[in-house]
Amino acid sequence: MQRMIKFFSELSRRRVTRVAAGYIVVVWALSLGFAELFPVFGLGDWAVRAFIALGLMGLPIAILFAWKYDLTSDGIVRDPKDFPASPLTPGKLRTWAELQQADSIPVPLKARWTDADGEDRNGRFIETVLIGRDACNDISIADPRVSRLHMMLWNEPDGWYARDLNSSNGSFIDGKRLDCRTLVPSKCELRMHPYGPSILLEIIDEDATLLTLHGNSRRG
Repeated sequence: MQRMIKFFSELSRRRVTRVAAGYIVVVWALSLGFAELFPVFGLGDWAVRAFIALGLMGLPIAILFAWKYDLTSDGIVRDPKDFPASPLTPGKLRTWAELQQADSIPVPLKARWTDADGEDRNGRFIETVLIGRDACNDISIADPRVSRLHMMLWNEPDGWYARDLNSSNGSFIDGKRLDCRTLVPSKCELRMHPYGPSILLEIIDEDATLLTLHGNSRRG
């Protein structure tokens, strides 16, 4: 039931139903006009029926277009909620995450993990966090069970979210595998691989406005 509610909510947000209804109205109005115009050119009712059939065949295309794209003051753009297409890169992921957190108030996230040298590390973040084996990640863990780009965390108006980045061994929050975009609890444990390296997370409840003045995330 919850999935159905989310699905119809997403249809509304992307204006799919509005576009579909508008498309049908336009096709119907044009067919009425052509019904009056076609006889002038010697075309019978078959031409009107053919036009309506072609118009209805184009309805799925209009629905798909409305789902994938949005009409803005900058022109037709891809819906910002759509996840970047593969191959995934740090630049693509950060740009996408920035669009999701555009209207959110930065809420700090504290992380604790162990690096490749066995040293305990601490970090505090208010922006996108990329986790993986490569050094380009915000949290880099040199472990063979960890993919180069393994998972990401980002902030939205209703909280922090986590997502696996098609990693080889999966990502887990408190033992539960991430299959999709998942809201992060106030305190939890992340793992790359069921028995792989762990990261302890805690969402910090403090004045986010003061933290905003400090700019980007601070890492220990």
